[in-house]
Amino acid sequence: MPHCYFVIDYRQSHMDSLASAVSRADYGLPEDKVVFSCSNQLYKYDPQIFATWCNILRRVPDSVLWLLRFPPSGEPRIRREAAKLGVPSERIIFSNVAEKDVHIPRSGLADVFLDLSLIHISEPTRLGMISYAVFC
Repeated sequence: MPHCYFVIDYRQSHMDSLASAVSRADYGLPEDKVVFSCSNQLYKYDPQIFATWCNILRRVPDSVLWLLRFPPSGEPRIRREAAKLGVPSERIIFSNVAEKDVHIPRSGLADVFLDLSLIHISEPTRLGMISYAVFC
């Protein structure tokens, strides 16, 4: 397609996945807190972005940060860095990598999707979530 930046197929919004409702409890997410989320690979988080997210968490006391455990070896490092920045590790929740038909619907459990810097912007993930919300 000429003059097009990014093409997305709305049929990939997985309309059939609405039949299997997901809940926050399925992923260890609190019902009574604001859930901030970013589902990019951990290596894409730079120190400034992560510090900004931790600042948000400190300013919104009843909130958690929901991240993708990818790779699993990064989880303890993220928790240590959050603690250094004044965010208790129990406010960081990790979920395993999942197939797209599971990942996109569960992403809707978050209240706010936090994106990355322009270098590691998450266009496919974000557009997948938007198309899921719009077309389902």
